[in-house]
Parts: sequence; C-alpha cells; structure tokens
Amino acid sequence: MKICFFIDAFLCATYINALHRDIRVQHQVASSAIQSGYPTLPIRRSANETEQTTKDTDSTNWAGPVVSSGPGESFNFVLGYFTVPVPSAPSGAAPGVYSAAVWVGIDNLPHAILQAGVDIQIDTSRGLNTASYYSWYEWYPDAMHSIPLDEFPVQAGHNIAVNLTLSTPTTATAVLSNLSVGKQYTKSFGAPSTAFALTGENAEWVVEDTTMAAPSGEYLASFADFGSVRFWNCAAGSSQRQMGVSTAEIWNLETAGRVVTTTTITSDSEFQTSYVDGSSQTPTNQNPGTIELSSTPPKDASSPIPEAFVSYSIEFASFPDFAGNKASPNTFSNNLLNNLGKFTGTKPYIRVGGNTQDYALYNASLTYALNGTINPTRATDYPTTVFIGPSYFESYSTWPDTKFIHGFNMALGRNNSIGWQSLIDTVPLACKALEGGKLLWWEYGNEPDLYSTSAQGPVAPPNWNESTYVEEWLNGTRAIKRELQKACPELTTNETYGYLAPSFAGTDNHLKPVKTWQDGLNADEDIKLISSHNYIGGATQPGITLQGTLMNHTKTVLSVNNQAQLAANLSYTNIPFILGETNSLYNQGARGLSNAFGAALWVIDFNLYCASVGIQRVHMHQGTNFRYQSWQPINTNITTKGTKAPYYGQIVVAAFIGSLSPSTQTQISNIPLQGEREAAYAAYVNGKLARVAVINLQQYNYTVNGTSDVVNEWLGTSLLQVTDYS
Repeated sequence: MKICFFIDAFLCATYINALHRDIRVQHQVASSAIQSGYPTLPIRRSANETEQTTKDTDSTNWAGPVVSSGPGESFNFVLGYFTVPVPSAPSGAAPGVYSAAVWVGIDNLPHAILQAGVDIQIDTSRGLNTASYYSWYEWYPDAMHSIPLDEFPVQAGHNIAVNLTLSTPTTATAVLSNLSVGKQYTKSFGAPSTAFALTGENAEWVVEDTTMAAPSGEYLASFADFGSVRFWNCAAGSSQRQMGVSTAEIWNLETAGRVVTTTTITSDSEFQTSYVDGSSQTPTNQNPGTIELSSTPPKDASSPIPEAFVSYSIEFASFPDFAGNKASPNTFSNNLLNNLGKFTGTKPYIRVGGNTQDYALYNASLTYALNGTINPTRATDYPTTVFIGPSYFESYSTWPDTKFIHGFNMALGRNNSIGWQSLIDTVPLACKALEGGKLLWWEYGNEPDLYSTSAQGPVAPPNWNESTYVEEWLNGTRAIKRELQKACPELTTNETYGYLAPSFAGTDNHLKPVKTWQDGLNADEDIKLISSHNYIGGATQPGITLQGTLMNHTKTVLSVNNQAQLAANLSYTNIPFILGETNSLYNQGARGLSNAFGAALWVIDFNLYCASVGIQRVHMHQGTNFRYQSWQPINTNITTKGTKAPYYGQIVVAAFIGSLSPSTQTQISNIPLQGEREAAYAAYVNGKLARVAVINLQQYNYTVNGTSDVVNEWLGTSLLQVTDYS
C-alpha cells in the first residue's frame, strides 16, 4: 500500500515545487556529505626518495607535506599561510557538489589531530555554479567548529594565516588571520578528553578530500578541482627547534585509482599543491531520478526512538499563558498536544524552564500566578524580574495525561538568600502539583555555562568554572531532595527522583559539558537525562537568511553534529542524551524567518536529523509572543492566538515517526542527497522499511513572484512527500 501525505495546503502559499524521486527498495547507500574537516589515515602505496630527501606517499584523502618531530621531540606549534583557491567541478564531471579543505595541523595519527583551515565547495547541480567557503577549527575526534562568516569572512583569493599553539598536551589556541581584509579570529580550546592529548609527533599542511559524516563512520565526498594552493611561511617546532618543509614526506591524493595532486616544494618554508587530473568523477547518489534504499535498517540507522520524541520546552514565565489554571484551562493548547499524541501514542513531554526560570522568586502573598516586569535594557521579549505565587502551580493540572519537567531557580538561589528561600518554599508546591504520575524529572538551573557571560547580565563571577558549578549544583539538588522527603516522600525513590542536566546553552561555551562530568556532576547518580540546548544561529546575527540558514540541510547537519559528538563523548555514562531546549534562532527567533512557512520545513529536517543521529528527544522551545513559537496560546497586543508554521512541521515529524508503543521499534535513517537544499529520511518499523520522507528546501516566494524564477527539476506541487510502504 502506498499512502502519500502532502503539506502543500499550508505551505504552498509561500513556497512551492516538489521534490519527487523514484525510490527503489534495494540496498544501503552512503551517508550525506558533510565537510567535517577531519582526516583519516592515508593508505600508503609507495615511498620513493626524491632529490630533496623527501619521500612520496599516496593517500586516499590528503595532499601536501607532513613533517615528523623526531625521536624524543615534539611539536607545540605550527604555522602556515595560504591563498584560498577557487573550487570547480573536475573536467567532465557530472553536475553535483564537490568540495575540499585547506588546513594546517599537528597530530598523533591516528589518535588525535589539532587543525584549522578553510573548506571550499562548488555546487553545479540543477544548472547552478555556486561556490561557498567557511573557516573552522577542530581537535579530532571532537566535532569540527565552523566559524561564522560575520566573525571571520573568507572568500577565494583571500590570504589566510593559521597559527596553532599547544599550551599543554590538552589545551591549544588557534589564531586565524585573514590578511586580505584585516580580520583575526582567536580561539582557545581543549582536547575532548585527556585520552586525546597531543604529543606533537607530526605537523602538516594539507589539501583534503573532505568526508561525509554519519553515525556509522566517514565516507569520502566528491573531490573538487581546486586548481593550485600556494603555502608560504610554513614552520613547525618547539621552543628548542624549528623545522620547515624541505625534508617533509609528500602525500599525494589518489581517487578512483588515479593520483590527482602534485606538490612542489620551492623552499624550506614554501610549496605549492596542485590538482593535476581532469578525469570525470560521479558524486554519491548522482542520478537525480533514483535513490536506492535498504529494506532493513542500515548500519547508520538510529537506535529505536523512545516515547515522546516530539516534545516542548515552555518559557517559565509563559507557562500560565500556555496551560491556564483550574478555573480557566487552556484547552486550545491541550488540543494541539493531543493532536501530536494521537500520532505517536504519547503526548509531548513538557519542560517548564528557560531564562525566566532563573529569575523567578516566590511570593506567598501574590494572589495571581505570576508578576513579571520587562526591563528593555536586559531583554525585550520576556520579564527579567519575576515573582510567582501559589496559584502558579495550578497550571500543572490543566493538561491530562501529560508529564512535566519543572525547572528550579539556580542562578539567584546560589548566592542570594531570597533566591535560596524561594527554592525551599517552592519544592513542596511543585511536588504536590506533580504527584500522581505528572512528574517526569526535575531541572536545577538553566544554561549555567552562561552565568558569568550572559548578555542579560552575569549572575556569576568571571572565575565561574566547572568544579564550582558542580559543587553548587550538588548542594542545590541535595536541598531539593531533603524538602521532597518532607513533602512528597514518594517522589524520592530511584524510579521517581531525578534530573536532566547540565542544561548547557551549547557544546563549547564558558563551561564544558564533559568537564562537569569529570568533576563529579553525577556523584549522587540522580541524573536521568543528559540535556543540552541548541540554536542554529542568532536572530540578529549578520548573514542569517531563510534559505542559507534554516532551509539548508548542510547547516542543520553541522549544527546537530556538534551535539551528536557531545552525545558520543558522554555515551560511557549510559544516560540518554536529549535536546532539552532548542529552536531555530536564539533570542526568540526572527520575524520572516522563524515564523515563516519555510521554518516548518526546517523543523522537519532538524528533528528527523536529530533522530537519525541518536538524539533521544527534542524539546522545541516557545513562549508568549516568541517569533519561533509553535503556537500563540492567548491573544496579546503583539500576536494573535493560533497555530504557527513550526507546529505543522512537528505534526509531520510525529506522523512520520508514528506510534512509539513498547511493542514498536522505530528507527530513522538519513538518506544522503547531493544538494544542501534537499533532505530525505527513511523510517524502519520493527526492522522493515515503513516510510520515506523527501523534503524540498528550495525557497520560492509565490506571493512576491507569482511564478518561480528558479529552475526546478523536481515534479509535482508539494514541498514534502511521505510515502508509506507498510
């Protein structure tokens, strides 16, 4: 039976054009192309001495010179300048996406690599000829960190200097300088763990065939013709000794059985690597008409998706608006939650938290739920002075069959007697409201990794660090448990008591998630979910666009992969990893982007990609009047009550995942497509292919143009097709 669900009824008023392909159930395909920036070991085929005492080695993905430090020595710095080349498709190659990376690094192959550089890409599919560039840094095997173009612009022809310095075997500083535009970017960062400390055995200056990243491993992308790259001012060494490239081992890149690069060393500090073969290449999944799938879950499919994958995070100060109270429950919100629950078998889990969680103080004499004051100098979308009364907790009674996460204030409670007393006073109120199966878990503190750097005003000193955070988190959670034992002892068993933590704003802010675990965050063994927050960008960041940021599969993958890498680094804990708060653009989203119908397509792509890489649950954040909200719960002078574009994306995700009952095991697999403006996923139910979703992320504004000025090769009239094979 073949059933197709189309979402053009609400999307096509703004965007049209289908992505329709013949999908044949045959065998597994490779993973989608992601410019991850990290290398794999070369396959050595020859080693021939040259007149310069260098030797040549063929590699499947690296080209350029590699120098070794020698017995008893180690490199602690490497320097190199290069000119960003212009990428093109190899001569005779079929239309597609071709990429390469140019970088400088220090390594202990195959153990760890410190590197930084620039990725280049050319997209010749569908009549395009679009080049793109971005810079990045990485401590492999940690995730690659791309640098926003507004912080470090890069284009073809720019002269780039990369200077990497090891302070210790586990700490380093990367300095990237764009000599052409006078910009510099500096980042100090650490190894993913002490297991990946660097001893500085080798240094290299590389042009790389970038990789395609998937949970099961990496696969080589289609290599771009980069012309030639000139490197100069090349040096590596320590305080005792410095080396150049004249005695380096030269790695030549081989693809499809042909060596396609050559490197010529012109002095001890300068060389040139060139692309020399124009033979045709065919990108993975080049045929635009057919995608071959496995009828059973491929190796890179996710683990079974748990209940309530589609869930929500509601801003603490907005919760009474969304839920109502006993006298006036918000049935509109409850109906929207029921809609999702009918697809998956479980209503979304609700996390009540966010920034205002850490501003909320308790006032026992307050006769209504919440009194909030907006200070425009701190934030314009939510109050930063917040008092809650006893009736606040009535909101937990209005949505039947719903589980909640209640967030306690850590920011004020940690160093403020009024804040601490508010914590003690609200524990009994919260636990009484959440008795009878409503409680999922607790949360103590929102985004404590930003406490000392918050744009709304720091609440911790500059020396705020992981060990201090862990000490205060343990102190607070132990106090919560003591109060629970008095008021709700049934909620203190191992089955009913626990937290999601650390609820950091990202993977690489002032506090590092992995370090908190090393410092004993889970000393009491009461963390039930590892929670991280994720936003793909900022509402006011320069260069943020609907097409280039949200309706862009590559950007989504790069953003989520940082979280997937963190999940992998913490997998030894055997605790599920979730996104406890996420949405499109931080600072509550941007008008015309986060509330456009294109954002619904982003929601689909983002959530399904999260599922495909093993993230166990996604809590989409929202609040009253927020631009990225899924629905507006009440009428205000800013926004009218009603469902918003992102909600429809969540409906599609819930329908695609389907029932998540104990007897049903659903796995999601990302189907690799060539372009960044398209995405596809397969759902496998109890070991068999059940559904396929294909998403067209090509932007088209029908109300402006009337007819599209974008050439499209796909047939049909919708943006997304879900095909049921059951």
